[in-house]
Amino acid sequence: MKTGLERSSNNLRIEVQTGTRDVVLEGDYITGAWDAEGRIYRIGEGRALVLDVLNPFLGTNRLADAALDVTKKFGPLTIPFCRGESFGFSIDEWKMARKYLLGVWRAASSGLKRKWPFNLPIDKCDGDHFSFENGQLTFRTQNLSTFMALEIATIPVERFKRCANFGYSCRSPYFFASDLRERYCSETCAHESKKRAKLKWWNDNRKGREDGTQKAR
Repeated sequence: MKTGLERSSNNLRIEVQTGTRDVVLEGDYITGAWDAEGRIYRIGEGRALVLDVLNPFLGTNRLADAALDVTKKFGPLTIPFCRGESFGFSIDEWKMARKYLLGVWRAASSGLKRKWPFNLPIDKCDGDHFSFENGQLTFRTQNLSTFMALEIATIPVERFKRCANFGYSCRSPYFFASDLRERYCSETCAHESKKRAKLKWWNDNRKGREDGTQKAR
């Protein structure tokens, strides 16, 4: 399965600066500090960051672990990047930010079915800005949630997928398809689905033999 998609226009580059250190979970609160340098992520270069927030598909009692993992990898969803500064937020705040991104996903994936507008607010913090250099227009946001919402907004509607193994063993059901024929989020899920279909066939046919009957062809 491919993990990257060409998503953004050649005339506009969208990026975010992020990166953390010393991130810990204390009760229902996550604390840490922004990295002194940080790293630049750009839409269209590699796997979409937002998938780390929407997946894995966990129960609410395990979202604290997901919040901690995402924060260690990238940073807080709604706190602007500020070199070397400390930050802190509650798990409930993270859940609300995740719920917002899930709403953006649902709105964007509905495509032409949606008859009313869905506003995508941009934070007006000092760090968010446009720049033009060497013929390239760039929008940089310091807010990870804004960047992830824009990741979703730049995907063609036909690329939004939910794994056909959803409801069984899949824990990462949301994905963007690089091939429109894709039905599963990974080779593992495709394999598990085939195993389940074979087992069902075997059980159905074995039952027929045990009853002394033969399945109709």
